[in-house]
Amino acid sequence: MDCLKVKEIVDMYVPISISDLAGDIIDCNEAFCFLTKYTKEELIGKPHSICRYQDTPSIVYEKMWEILLSDEVYSGELVNRAKDNTLFHVNVKIHPRFDDKGKKIGYISVRENITDRKKLEVMASYDELTGVYNRSKFDFYMKGKFKYSKRYASNLSLLIFDIDHFKLVNDIYGHLAGDLVLKSIAQIIKESIRESDIVARWGGEEFAVIVANSNRQIACTLAENIRNNIQKHSFSKVSHITVSCGISQFKDYDSCLALFEQADTALYKAKQNGRNCIVSL
Repeated sequence: MDCLKVKEIVDMYVPISISDLAGDIIDCNEAFCFLTKYTKEELIGKPHSICRYQDTPSIVYEKMWEILLSDEVYSGELVNRAKDNTLFHVNVKIHPRFDDKGKKIGYISVRENITDRKKLEVMASYDELTGVYNRSKFDFYMKGKFKYSKRYASNLSLLIFDIDHFKLVNDIYGHLAGDLVLKSIAQIIKESIRESDIVARWGGEEFAVIVANSNRQIACTLAENIRNNIQKHSFSKVSHITVSCGISQFKDYDSCLALFEQADTALYKAKQNGRNCIVSL
């Protein structure tokens, strides 16, 4: 294959941009334009921030420039925004550019579009209906949190919530109404927990929450807050929904399985106690 053919293939399929020392674009190829949805004329002279996703933490770019200003190669994943406001994920490598005398004159960046891969990762990690983690991803995080707690003797709590009489909701109001209840409860739990806590749909009408660095009192207070928020919420079509909750503590057990079994036993006792309550064993 001749060099011209290789250049044509790269130009079509490998997004490349060249910038000056300030990061302003001075050249880019066809693949970069296709990725960003901008024309070459719209990009030349503009900073790369024209494609920046505003929710990306500023520290990401601070670290990037720290590396580039030390004349090293930056490599990482970024979320960018195209001209039509669609988001795309890229693996990017940014290399310093030098002239014949060894003076740095700018940068060249090579991107790989990994948007489809990221979508598959999301599908593999999140519950499609509720938007919270699925059981598989929750298990992954649980094992990590458990090992950390065991190593550093830190507190860890597991909460399992079950929607009371959920079968009746589906039977009386239909499965679409039941789906709305599941979505609403997932959102209530997400809004009630701390940023460091992890929630997942455990299966059916059950949700599980990992509460790190928490003693029994903290876990019970959080669980009661979630239970109360759900009880007070006005659901669409179904006016009144309650949940039961079982709680277990890491310090009492030496395996994730035992922790789950104890939380499940506590949940069963909460059901026996009349539902709409929490039990910690």
